[in-house]
Amino acid sequence: MSDTPRTDAAYFKPDATMYDLAGEMKLIERELNTARKRIKRLEEAGDLMVQHFYTDEPRSEMWEKAKEAKP
Repeated sequence: MSDTPRTDAAYFKPDATMYDLAGEMKLIERELNTARKRIKRLEEAGDLMVQHFYTDEPRSEMWEKAKEAKP
C-alpha cells in the first residue's frame, strides 16, 4: 500500500495531466494547513486546561508527553 494514495490516484488516472496532479497536491496542502491550525488550537486549549484545572503532576506530565508525540 502506498503512503501517498491520493497523489498516486491523481498521477495514475487515465488522461491525467500535471495540472490534475498539481490541483490534488494543492488540495492536500490546504487540508494539511487546516489540520495544523486545528492542532495548534487544541494544544493551546489543552495548555489552558492543564494550567487552570489540573494542578497535580501526573496529568500535567501526561499532557506534555502527548504533545511531544508528534510525528
